[in-house]
Amino acid sequence: MRRTLAVLAAVLIAGPALAAKPFEDEPHRIQREIEEPEPWKEGSYQLPPYPEEKNLAEVDVAPPGTPFTFAIDRENLNVGADNVVRYTIVITSRTGASNVLFEGIQCASPLYVTYAYGDGAGGFREASAPEWRVISGQGTESYRKFLREDYFCDVTNTNLTLDQIRQRFKYPVRDSGPDRLPAWFQGR
Repeated sequence: MRRTLAVLAAVLIAGPALAAKPFEDEPHRIQREIEEPEPWKEGSYQLPPYPEEKNLAEVDVAPPGTPFTFAIDRENLNVGADNVVRYTIVITSRTGASNVLFEGIQCASPLYVTYAYGDGAGGFREASAPEWRVISGQGTESYRKFLREDYFCDVTNTNLTLDQIRQRFKYPVRDSGPDRLPAWFQGR
């Protein structure tokens, strides 16, 4: 009888606690414990010096038949704390006309920004309102897609280190399909 009374008392005492459904609030508690990531914020940058011919490295970042050559300034390549790869690129036409751009690319998302343009007198002119835009894989602007995929970012869209990027300029990796294989592999 004492045992029955003890069990009955335990059930009467624990009953309200069990009826409260202790796990009902669990998803809300877990949601409160998971912090939302900070929104991405672009870091500061400085305009680099205008590129010198001796520091330019030609890169294969265009589909076959493109009438331009592309060269990156090896001395002014940077991976910022904000995970933006900033670079200076010189785009030269077959006739010798060239455009010089200082740009940034994000690996986490397919976005780029043009910070400044070569002014034709050995300096840069800052863009009036630099704006992040989606990288196009089409036409003469496809070089950004190839820079992002083949030189600056890994397959998980994470930035490579500056040393890894420089290594890729020496030994390019072609992640963008069979047309992106090095010339020696294609038998050219």
